[in-house]
Amino acid sequence: MQGLALIDFDNFRERGKKSKVDLEIDAQTVVDSVARTFAATFPDAHELDVRLYGGWTDQNGLPSRDAYWLHELLPDLRGRQHGLIVRPALATTMIRFPEFLLRGTVRGRNQRQKMIDGMMGCDALYVAAQGQIRIGLVTDDDDLLPAALSAHDTNAGMLVWIRTRSIGSAVNDSFLESKGLPGDDSALQWSQTGTGLTANPARTFERLYERYVARYDSSPIEHRSDEDVWRPVRDKLMERGIKVPFEPRTVVGAQDRIVFERAWKNGRWHACEPVSLDMTDAEAIMDKARRWRGHLAAVADGASERIDLHFLLGRPQNGSLMSAYETAKAILAHASFVTDVVEDNDIDAFVASMERACLLDRCVDPDVSPWTMNR
Repeated sequence: MQGLALIDFDNFRERGKKSKVDLEIDAQTVVDSVARTFAATFPDAHELDVRLYGGWTDQNGLPSRDAYWLHELLPDLRGRQHGLIVRPALATTMIRFPEFLLRGTVRGRNQRQKMIDGMMGCDALYVAAQGQIRIGLVTDDDDLLPAALSAHDTNAGMLVWIRTRSIGSAVNDSFLESKGLPGDDSALQWSQTGTGLTANPARTFERLYERYVARYDSSPIEHRSDEDVWRPVRDKLMERGIKVPFEPRTVVGAQDRIVFERAWKNGRWHACEPVSLDMTDAEAIMDKARRWRGHLAAVADGASERIDLHFLLGRPQNGSLMSAYETAKAILAHASFVTDVVEDNDIDAFVASMERACLLDRCVDPDVSPWTMNR
């Protein structure tokens, strides 16, 4: 069973702590605690997507300082925690509209957050209406109470409100319980370590392992890396004896620069860039496409030269992510420098076009010095 945690990240951070180390500690603590609480509340859940809501983009759509820091940390938080496969990501779009980056979630000199409660509430309602996903709404903010009630009413038993406040401390707790959204299992708690005695340690250990570990084990999906996407192109070029003189090429803009590792000159500069979009969730796919487009746009401003960029895309193995893949493909296709976007089933045609270009430019001429493709 799939799980989804919607976390109002700043709501659980200690005020006044602004350093990168503080941010990392807070993120690790809240993700670990939510995973533990979620596993106890929904024992049938095996995977947990974690969306962290906060002030991630300014009014120009640029990432905030905290967003940069968390992007570096998120890969370390992904993996198995408390029997769940946990996949955290920054919530920069609504689940209903993954192609639309919400700008201005942080504004002004004081870095005030905007639209966070609205995003969380809309996402909770949308996912609840789809059914089959366990939802954890993680916040102490009563502004989310109407959305929590509505989502629970839409799909009873599929949502839990996870919070730090003790049950009964909020003015509407009795009403929540009367509507079937009780607080007994909805508090985010850091419990004390438990102890006990057993007459049969081996049997007890086996039972505990089965309860907390083995029941959640599953074979993880091996997702393709960028190098995996490049490999079939490399192999086909080698099979045909096409010795493309690839070399690194740096394009410098007014404010930024980028290095293309597989560039070659055939009248003008070209570059191949493999981009695997075979990822675990739609948010990760969209984030990768946006990062590429943003980087290219920054370099294109005042660029020292023109280069024709050929993106080699790897599609996701999970068919449910194809909508996000198609949107990401469109984002990349309209990026600066991009000449074409080559998908998995277009590799043969792309290699054939490179072969024709190289024949014209003597790339396969026997007098050309041998070149071993090692990238």
